[in-house]
Amino acid sequence: MARPGQSGRTLHSARRADQPDNFVAHRQLLLGFARDFGALAAAWRVSGDERFAAAAVRHAHKWFVDPATRMNPSLLYSQAIKGRSTGRSIGVIDTLHLAEVALGLEALRGSKALTKDEDAALTGWFRDYLHWMRTHPYGLEESNAKNNHGTCAWLQIACFARLTGDQAALAESRARLKKSSCRASSPPTAASPRSCAAPSPTAIPSSTST
Repeated sequence: MARPGQSGRTLHSARRADQPDNFVAHRQLLLGFARDFGALAAAWRVSGDERFAAAAVRHAHKWFVDPATRMNPSLLYSQAIKGRSTGRSIGVIDTLHLAEVALGLEALRGSKALTKDEDAALTGWFRDYLHWMRTHPYGLEESNAKNNHGTCAWLQIACFARLTGDQAALAESRARLKKSSCRASSPPTAASPRSCAAPSPTAIPSSTST
């Protein structure tokens, strides 16, 4: 559902068909990393084979710790529209899959590969990103959205807060998620029209997530 004075196309992501030149490689790499990391963390938990844990930690180190390759703990330029906007609050949904990475890091605690120093460095990145989500106008606007964007923002906050031990943010996330309108658990007649007007969270094409 569009806001007053906005078209649905402006509120939601620009479609690839409309903007074929949008740069989406960063988002695609992020999605691939989240899938691979989750699989490696799960493999270690199931098998106890340290090779899986070591591979997962190497990937995470490159994404979040190594100064030469780390992702900034912010989304200032996500879901930009060429010639119109350098970034938008709705881009926060682009890091939805990092929720799985945060849970994967928790699962890796106890492995030899995730040393105390490495754990602190990786958790520090998520603490910084959680702070950005909780203080930057983009994060604040997204967490107040009344559709799937708001739900996805609070899901991320919950997972990042759990990893970093932020009990206040975790408690607030639980309360907000319990109150949110979920299409999967609500009868069609009670579903939020704003949520129903939006496509599924991960089906929205977007631009760079860095």
